[in-house]
Amino acid sequence: MEDSQQRTRRLAAARRVALRTKADCGEALYDPDQPRSALDNLVLNAIQAAPVGTTVTFAARRIGDELRLSVHDEGPGPPPEIVDRLFEPFVTGRTNGVGLGLPVVQEVAKAHGGYAHFARSITDTTFEIVLPWPRP
Repeated sequence: MEDSQQRTRRLAAARRVALRTKADCGEALYDPDQPRSALDNLVLNAIQAAPVGTTVTFAARRIGDELRLSVHDEGPGPPPEIVDRLFEPFVTGRTNGVGLGLPVVQEVAKAHGGYAHFARSITDTTFEIVLPWPRP
């Protein structure tokens, strides 16, 4: 994990993209490695898509019976013609992408009883992993 965090920070610094984290969810009961690798995919995608001088925000929050892990950037998002197929293997909007990151994110979310989705507004892009939050 530390290697991934260092790689992410170096890439963000090279692209002059700020990283911000917000968490309001308490302690999760998940094995953190798989969700962490899925989030790494989303953060790396966001850094690569974010315009220079903007911020990529990772947020974790618990809402009722769900844990929502979101990665937000100020980039334009994927091309409209592939939005409906984003989580399919080998679908990519980048010339140097292979299209496997988002399918992995979706599979990790499903393996934990959740799902991943994409939301775009006029000014920004957000990918979110939604996982069930076990009640004590």
